Amino acid sequence: KGLSAKTSLNRYARNIYQKNFNLPYDMTLFNTSGGNGHIVGDQPTGPRARAAVDFLNSRYDKIERYQFNAQLNYKRNFGLHGVDALVVYEQAEQDDIDFNAQRNDFISPAIDQYIGGSTVGATANGSEEQSARISYVGLVSYNYDQKYLLEGSFRYDGSVIFAPENRWGFFPSVSAGWKISSEPFFSNVKFVDDLKLRASVGLLGNDQVGNFQWLQSYNIITGGAVFGDLQQGLEAGVLPNRAITWEKSLTYNFGLDGTFLNNMINFKGDVFFRHTYDILGDREESVPSTLGASLPDENYREIDSKGFEIELGYNNKIGSSINYYIRGNFGYAVNKVIRTNEP
Repeated sequence: KGLSAKTSLNRYARNIYQKNFNLPYDMTLFNTSGGNGHIVGDQPTGPRARAAVDFLNSRYDKIERYQFNAQLNYKRNFGLHGVDALVVYEQAEQDDIDFNAQRNDFISPAIDQYIGGSTVGATANGSEEQSARISYVGLVSYNYDQKYLLEGSFRYDGSVIFAPENRWGFFPSVSAGWKISSEPFFSNVKFVDDLKLRASVGLLGNDQVGNFQWLQSYNIITGGAVFGDLQQGLEAGVLPNRAITWEKSLTYNFGLDGTFLNNMINFKGDVFFRHTYDILGDREESVPSTLGASLPDENYREIDSKGFEIELGYNNKIGSSINYYIRGNFGYAVNKVIRTNEP
């Protein structure tokens, strides 16, 4: 009793093919009048050839993505005790391909295929991109008489952006609430409709950083001379760093919510402190320029943030048909860089 399950699969596929065959064409000259010949008339006086390059270009994009979710839910009350829980498995992948090419100077406007164009100045480019992620999510909440509230959750995420040994991140959080207005000793406070005190602490992870920095990258270079001829070649890119992993943010939050005078006035206040660490950044400023290589990102930067926010609202109505409300909020926050790259 109280147990349910749900699965969902979303698949997205898109194929785009664009083709553009551009040929020279003539434009028509018209008679002009006026002292400077700036007024164009309506009588054609002859053709004017337009200098245009005939070319054929095409582009092909293929995008394939899917996301699979499986979820278990449990919700049940045992007298004054209430339990609500869920577990989620999520898997997602994407595979994108794009290709484009162009040839110029076609032998005939009747041939709109690449074979009819010149190989001089022809171009062809393309790229592929792949990414994947697996996540496990869990949440359990408990309440006693809707008065005392407790909730714990976690995420366990794996991202291909990082090396296999540093791919997974565990990010838990816990929160608690106390509905003070439901206490017996508060029953004589008539002007307060609802008053709740809450607190939370949670760890979040971020993988929206440069992809695959744990692998050696290479750059294509041109201009190198081999026996007097210019050649293409490869040079090593940024030094790899297999140790990079998730950026993390630990946040503490304390809040107070309340409504007063038959819900005419509502109040919400929050105070927070956030410590963000393992922020990725390079150390280029800390090494001499004679190093001879570009340094990779490392998880070493830190930033602290703290502040508060207050929201106040007023609701009322005029007669029986006009409702109105007023809302206002004020916030103040300070960021401080604790650790960064300095020479």
